[in-house]
Amino acid sequence: MQSFIHLHIHSNYSFCRGGNTQEEICARLQEQGHSVFAFTEIDGLHGMVWAQQAARKAGLRCIVGAELRTKNNGRVVLLVKDAQGYRNLSQLISQKRAIELEGKTENSNSHATVPRHENLDSSPKASRRGQHIERSAGRFRSSIQDE
Repeated sequence: MQSFIHLHIHSNYSFCRGGNTQEEICARLQEQGHSVFAFTEIDGLHGMVWAQQAARKAGLRCIVGAELRTKNNGRVVLLVKDAQGYRNLSQLISQKRAIELEGKTENSNSHATVPRHENLDSSPKASRRGQHIERSAGRFRSSIQDE
């Protein structure tokens, strides 16, 4: 049994970042004795249904998460704690995509509300410089919306 948990794994759903399928990743983790891990695709929840299915088939527990890119090449890895956390992460991703599609910059004020970040946790090892969730969420908010 492994003494650590991988909290920042990309599959081939993260273009140019992950090269293996969810099934291949789960098989490898199982071979190495892991029981829990987190899939954190870049800026989305791409392939998360397949990831959950592959994990279940391999007898693993898959934590849902995402690596969100911010301005100045920053990033924050957010992990879902429960159903509310999943909804909040989905809202963060949707708002980020809406702003990007509109061609808005971080100085734009087109979206008045910022999604909640409760029931999400940041991966201190995976997030740049180990920020805590409050600082991470604050930085992410400021990267997509004028404060």
